[in-house]
This record gives sequence, structure tokens and C-alpha cells, in this order.
Amino acid sequence: MSESELDFDIDFSLVSVTDPQKADGGKNIIYKISGYDKNGYFQNVERRYSDFFSFNEIISERFKGIYVPYLPSKKIFGANDEKFIEKRRLGL
Repeated sequence: MSESELDFDIDFSLVSVTDPQKADGGKNIIYKISGYDKNGYFQNVERRYSDFFSFNEIISERFKGIYVPYLPSKKIFGANDEKFIEKRRLGL
């Protein structure tokens, strides 16, 4: 995710992360994002954890001094465990 993709106002009234699905032969999890922003409702935007991680780094750098919540940690072994996936989804 590039910084140019992050041209936005921080004025979200609602964003939800749902429906984690295994992709790339189970190597990755794709999350669906929907919500409202300054342009209205958006839905079915799909992102991987690495996209959330990049977004978090850019936001932290761009808005120094503003608290940006930590992301759920990565997990090398057992990353496809249903409980882990749900816990991560809630943290995103």
C-alpha cells in the first residue's frame, strides 16, 4: 500500500472488518472491509494483514503524537487457526 493510496480525511463514522477467508492456497487471510467515509458507503474492499500493517505504519508516521492502536501480532505457526484468525480480525 503506497502513501498515495491514503489520500483521505480521518472522518470515519464506521468501519468494520469481516469475513476472513483463506487465500493463496491457505498461505494468506483476506479480510473484507466496509464502512462509511466522506464519500459515502463502501463495501467488499479486500485486504491482507500486510496491508493493515503498512497502513498502520504510514498513519503512525503521518500523525506523530496521535495514539494509533497496535495491530494484533503476526504468528508463524498456527496462523490458520480459527481462534487466532477471529482474534486478529477483532484487533484490526
